[in-house]
Amino acid sequence: MERFITFVSGRIISVILLFLFNVLIVRFMSPKEYGLFAVLIALASIANTLGSLGAQRFLPKYVSLARQAENAATIRTMLVKFFSFRFFIVLVSACLCLVVSRLWLDNDIRVEASVFLPFVILCVVSSIYADGEVASQSLNQQRVSRFVSISEPLIRTAIVCLIIGLRHPLTGSELIIIMTCTQGVAWFFLAGNALSALRRKIASIPQSANSPSRHEVLGIVASGYVSGLTALGASPPFIRLIAANLLSASEFAALSFVQTITLSLQRYSPGFLLFPFVEPAIMGWQTADKTERYVKAGAALSLIAKIDAFIITFGILALCPIGGDVLQLLAGDKIDPRALILLLSMAAIIGGTVVRGSEVAASFVAAYKSIFLSSGLSFVFVSILIFGGPYMGLAAVLAFPIVDSLSRSFVMERAAKQHGFGTVIDWSRIVLCFGLITAGVYLSETYFAQSSFALAEKLAFSVTLVVAGVFCFAMVKPLTAPESALIAAYVKSPRVRRALKFVTRR
Repeated sequence: MERFITFVSGRIISVILLFLFNVLIVRFMSPKEYGLFAVLIALASIANTLGSLGAQRFLPKYVSLARQAENAATIRTMLVKFFSFRFFIVLVSACLCLVVSRLWLDNDIRVEASVFLPFVILCVVSSIYADGEVASQSLNQQRVSRFVSISEPLIRTAIVCLIIGLRHPLTGSELIIIMTCTQGVAWFFLAGNALSALRRKIASIPQSANSPSRHEVLGIVASGYVSGLTALGASPPFIRLIAANLLSASEFAALSFVQTITLSLQRYSPGFLLFPFVEPAIMGWQTADKTERYVKAGAALSLIAKIDAFIITFGILALCPIGGDVLQLLAGDKIDPRALILLLSMAAIIGGTVVRGSEVAASFVAAYKSIFLSSGLSFVFVSILIFGGPYMGLAAVLAFPIVDSLSRSFVMERAAKQHGFGTVIDWSRIVLCFGLITAGVYLSETYFAQSSFALAEKLAFSVTLVVAGVFCFAMVKPLTAPESALIAAYVKSPRVRRALKFVTRR
């Protein structure tokens, strides 16, 4: 629990600082410069994914072995080799992204030659910085990781405030340089602490000569890499680049600003915060009775998906009448405050949690073919988006990640059911969430956006929509009996147990 509190407290403060940073830059940059910065960040994210080498699975699996001191030398050698190769691959990926961007972008936003070098350096630095954070978490260096995750955005925001105070106009290329410097320093701090910890372990005990087989390592890297590429097609950076040729500079600035906010919400939503701690526990249930393990694992995964779905649904219902006002309050008059962008970007968070739960279930029963099949399905959707995006319209492009995630989740959950699971995703309640979201978005676009209501009236509509959503959920009883039993097993409060009876269907 202490590890979890340390992790969450650092990430919450980090989110607040990053939010302030993005509000500052969107307010004090021109829409074109902010758009350039957003495109470069999107390209850097894509380059890092193309050059990830399955780092999101490789690092937690193998770096955590160094918690046993006799493995420290082996893990240090593996890390040096991995980072050396990753450095080269990200470098190649960054150059490839620049070439593609020059061929693809033909609207208001263009990537000029003057930003090539800062962009390539940012790609390399941001990738190894992210890996350094994962390595620190895997070595149980939560306090160090928290310090860095807070200090990096704090210093970055302070530098931007200084520039604004000096009345110097902010440019996209300058922001790229600032981020490169702050993340570079942060990485040196993380890497130095990790290497120091490994060095102390190596000196403290004789080292084991055992190392993972090359076949095993390649399998982990390959599965993680394919998973990362699959998620790329429905990711905010990819959607941003597709939309870059569809929107004006002010509309694109609005989309980029909203994506930055919602991406932070997704990373620190209850579902994504719980998965790193719940997933190992779920995998540990494989030794339990066959029926019990499937019921408990399915209930846990379904419950996590519902937590995010319910929270996001109520958030969207509350924002339907006032989404445009909220965007204008945060970002000022330089962006197009269209509520549709905010609402659909938030809805995509639900799809991300649902597909991750289904992927865990497929891994639980070793249904790896379904994971690769869902990846193929995603590549089909991506092809449709690339070639049909200019003809689909903004609403369809923003809804694409939701359709992609739910389709992939359905394929993997079906395979999990064939191997023993009863339920992984409670589709009837997830569909209810998206039904309420669709109704809210429709009202926002056709009613609230077309009428000039006073703010008090809009707030009254927000309360009404939320109450209507609560009534719908109360009528259908959102929890299943296994989910209710799982909550009761960990929450001993008599009041909670009595309340569960009113929201559980039999």
